Amino acid sequence: MNRYNAGTGPVGPDQDGAVSEPSGLLDLLGVAAAVLDDEGRITLWSPEAERLFGYSSAEALGRYAADLLIDPLHRSQVLDLFARVLSGESWAGGFPIRCKDGTVRQTEFRNVPLQGRSAPRLRARYRHRPEAAA
Repeated sequence: MNRYNAGTGPVGPDQDGAVSEPSGLLDLLGVAAAVLDDEGRITLWSPEAERLFGYSSAEALGRYAADLLIDPLHRSQVLDLFARVLSGESWAGGFPIRCKDGTVRQTEFRNVPLQGRSAPRLRARYRHRPEAAA
């Protein structure tokens, strides 16, 4: 089972904290992926997300995505979008993401609610849009 593909298996690290090696389609396509629980905490952080945003899976897993990745100026907008996706809407668009090194990247998102286990989860796929970055 591949924990980088939330549709086919468990999400996040094993009970011992180990995370499997990438082998899913998103990894082959070079698309960063994250899964958030219904509280907004990161439960999956792909290798491409590590590369794109600079946070290792150990630094990202369990953290609130809004606290880790979003400038406080955009927080209320992100929380509104998160609530809409959890209510069943899908959302796609560009958004500025704060990377570990302090830079901001304009990033394209595709967000969809996932149903699984006991609670809804939000899957976010990211792609850096270098033409929009300045």
